[in-house]
Amino acid sequence: MKKFIALAAVALMGISCSDDDSSETNGGSASIEGTWKLTAFTLNEGADLNNDGTVSTDMISESGCYSNSSFVFSSNNVATINIEELEIDLDLVIGTEDSYEYSIDCVEATPEVGTYAVSGNTVTITGSDGEGGTESIPLALSNNTLTLTLPEFVDVPVEENGEVTYSFVGASLVFTKQ
Repeated sequence: MKKFIALAAVALMGISCSDDDSSETNGGSASIEGTWKLTAFTLNEGADLNNDGTVSTDMISESGCYSNSSFVFSSNNVATINIEELEIDLDLVIGTEDSYEYSIDCVEATPEVGTYAVSGNTVTITGSDGEGGTESIPLALSNNTLTLTLPEFVDVPVEENGEVTYSFVGASLVFTKQ
């Protein structure tokens, strides 16, 4: 969660408003309780992580990872965060100066626990930052989806003219209530 919370802390969210905010009961927690599965994970720029020759922004299909990622919200305002991670190893091909190989590994989620609060169309998860403090993740709530938008999510290796550079790309994660 440290990595996820740290990345989420820089998120700047655009929250859409609904005319139906007053229909939520118990501070909105009744409608949020349950399991929310990660159903979409898109980057602002495409990549071909699976080496099929097609660049895509869909990180679930490109990586084959994240299928077990979720948020679980309980009635006592406790949130359990289960986010799988993607580990990419980039290695120089032996005998070359400008050719690279990479491998992808899916890293199983380590459940992290925090608290949550609902205010209108925003769900905020607060948890430990791993350094004795706390950090918050704001998610936009719309019907049966929660969306997390991160303007600078990850450093992506980009190979161009035999050189590898890294650039930050944004991401959007959508969780759907199960």
